[in-house]
Amino acid sequence: MRNLCILCCLLLSAFSIKAQNRLETDAKGRTLLLGKFDESILEHGAFAQWYVPYKSNYKPKPAVMTNLKPMIKGRRFELFMGTWCGDSKRGVPQLLKVFEGLEVSDDQLEMIAVDYRGNMYKKSPGKEEVGKNITRVPTLIIYEGETEIGRIIERPHKNWEADMLALLSKKGNL
Repeated sequence: MRNLCILCCLLLSAFSIKAQNRLETDAKGRTLLLGKFDESILEHGAFAQWYVPYKSNYKPKPAVMTNLKPMIKGRRFELFMGTWCGDSKRGVPQLLKVFEGLEVSDDQLEMIAVDYRGNMYKKSPGKEEVGKNITRVPTLIIYEGETEIGRIIERPHKNWEADMLALLSKKGNL
């Protein structure tokens, strides 16, 4: 019985650690998302007005997606963004549409929203950005195991799927 209670506590804490969906209001009355989150928080409420149109209007390139899909197996992705940032508002919905088409699992993708205010600039409440040189958002970091193999910073050069394909083909930063 004791082991069952411990297992339940561990599972509950694992689920709460994965995505917190923490919302705050800034001095101008705008809703900010901070820390780890899951996509569902962007699909509703304050964020839906920009998230839904950018995601629904983006059409990933089928040929690139076909070539990219086998390359994402065994990879892990970490996405830093800001709900206050224009580049994140445009890019993150598009990137998540690509991940949806690639069938990236929740276990492969961790999303973290950072702040823009004062001493919390480009920082998250859980300090997930520490040691990762997050200077612009969105920043997508791609890992193989625990090793970073590349990143896309702020916006793709061509489009998300083509840049990921190029990055995974040569392993480096874009």
